[in-house]
Amino acid sequence: MFTGRCPTAPAEPRSALDRYYEGRGLACMGWGTGEGAVQFYVNGDDGRSGHRHADPLNLILFAGGREL
Repeated sequence: MFTGRCPTAPAEPRSALDRYYEGRGLACMGWGTGEGAVQFYVNGDDGRSGHRHADPLNLILFAGGREL
């Protein structure tokens, strides 16, 4: 959903990230760029800051432009 105008051109392909966000308990690991990129997120935050999840550990994988 867009809150403004719909983009007129597709977004530039981005490289996958390898980064650790210490204050959030979030680690990002990725391989590749564009459509072939794979991105894996590990969120071990206890939920005391920001928003909470029902579980203290979330594992999320994106590949081929889809969440798996």
